[in-house]
Amino acid sequence: MTATLPTPVLAPDVQSQLCQLAFQTFTAKPGEGESRSGSLLGTSGPNGPEITGFSETIEPHAIGLWSIHRRLPKHVDTGGLHIAIAPITIHRASALIWTGDHPTPTSATFRSETPKVPKRTPPPESKQPQPQPQPQTRNWWPVLAATLVLLLAASFWPVSASVEDAPLPHVTLNLQSTKGAVRLQWREFGPIPTDRLQSATLTVNQEQLDILDQYQPTGELTLRPNEKELVVTLRVRRANQPLLQQTITYIDPRRR
Repeated sequence: MTATLPTPVLAPDVQSQLCQLAFQTFTAKPGEGESRSGSLLGTSGPNGPEITGFSETIEPHAIGLWSIHRRLPKHVDTGGLHIAIAPITIHRASALIWTGDHPTPTSATFRSETPKVPKRTPPPESKQPQPQPQPQTRNWWPVLAATLVLLLAASFWPVSASVEDAPLPHVTLNLQSTKGAVRLQWREFGPIPTDRLQSATLTVNQEQLDILDQYQPTGELTLRPNEKELVVTLRVRRANQPLLQQTITYIDPRRR
């Protein structure tokens, strides 16, 4: 008979940290399929395991194990509680939860907490005192005569009007090296449309990342490449708008 444990309950901060760790592992060495693992910490109560923390070492008092993969495995070699995680985006990850000796795993989606941007409250409008109307005592005949003269003269003068074209929206990329990592920064310029955002992707050395959940017109992301040359392409598409696309290349001078 196969022993099956109750489905575990993960604390929100543990779920968020494992989700972010999965994405960091994915961007650390693109294409190499690096995996990480460790212990799940918590308590085993009457309603099932309650996971309140984790470590990247094998702890003797652990209630289970976790592991990160580029793609979710079909089975794991360890018995008992085991959670396998694979990244989707920086804020989402897929998970399979084994709770016994080779049972059928339970599928789950882990989510990373996204800080909410406070809404800006416009300052209250200050009422300006209205000027009091003054009695009109001016003789308007000279003013009307001068206006007619100007209108007649303007009809003989050539008129040229220059309309400055509005700048087209575009996006710029910037890469900065910081202690073994590369910080990618992007910023949109020009009138930013309010149309619905349909897609936002980063292609890092032919590996495509979906950043739709956290994309803002100005943002940054830390990459940890394992290659000397880093080619990054940002593509942003909004409804009823042309595709915004920019590519930047970075070559690490410390690598040969």
